[in-house]
Amino acid sequence: MSAIHNLNTLDDPRLRDALKRCSPATYYAACKFRQTGEARDAASVVCGVLEHYVDRDLRPKLLHAAGPLLLREDLGIDSLSMMEALMI
Repeated sequence: MSAIHNLNTLDDPRLRDALKRCSPATYYAACKFRQTGEARDAASVVCGVLEHYVDRDLRPKLLHAAGPLLLREDLGIDSLSMMEALMI
């Protein structure tokens, strides 16, 4: 319960707006990263943002990657989508 309370006190409308097209889990990870600074939370945010730009058929590849993935070749993300994800 305290983790949820801490998340509510860190609620940031600008961050929520920036991540509005992402899953609630991505927003939660972003708030948690702001609080803890842990790399695994940052990785969750990056995956959550990229998930929005990856075709549904390729999302399992992103979520269950055994190694490095190439944005264009493996996930089909075009240059405009890469820039949008980078800006988020």
